[in-house]
Amino acid sequence: MDLIRIIPELIGKTRQIIKEYTPKIEPLKICFEKGGWSAPFFKELDTKYGVLFYTWRKNVPLGINEIPEEKFKACVVKLKYEKMIAKYLDETIFLKDYGKIRCLSIIHPKSKKRSQIFTNDFSSQAKEAVQIMFGRWGQENFFKIMKERYHLVTWQRLSQYPKSIQVPKNSIATMFQGLRCLCN
Repeated sequence: MDLIRIIPELIGKTRQIIKEYTPKIEPLKICFEKGGWSAPFFKELDTKYGVLFYTWRKNVPLGINEIPEEKFKACVVKLKYEKMIAKYLDETIFLKDYGKIRCLSIIHPKSKKRSQIFTNDFSSQAKEAVQIMFGRWGQENFFKIMKERYHLVTWQRLSQYPKSIQVPKNSIATMFQGLRCLCN
């Protein structure tokens, strides 16, 4: 599924749902993986749809590892079952075909790997963007564990089953069988 194609559709549907239940409209915030990486797409999200976006930088420059750790600030990241201290460096950079963008270089608390978050949200505290992206990792890990331990069939694979074939009964996907027709 093409992430860049589907996100605008999801934005419209999300705004409809929010409008039904909430009189006060807050800025819509979306978080996505590198599959949505595209400076022109970022510009479209910003100007056409007016959403705040958060994503991991694709092709992180090697120079990130040369930045002294003392330049990074610490923040507490709250995950579902634990808290951890992450370190970040908050900068504004220029991205070709987009313009000025907020870049948060982070040091992962456990692996010490360095990554970068790109966002157009200049008004929130840096730790909010870090929290959002670390929360995204938690979701990703949830689905990874569900697939490994409980044989969860992804939506993409689920839609590949012909309607006449039953999804394996030992799979969590059997719960979604009734919804399969909605996905096709």
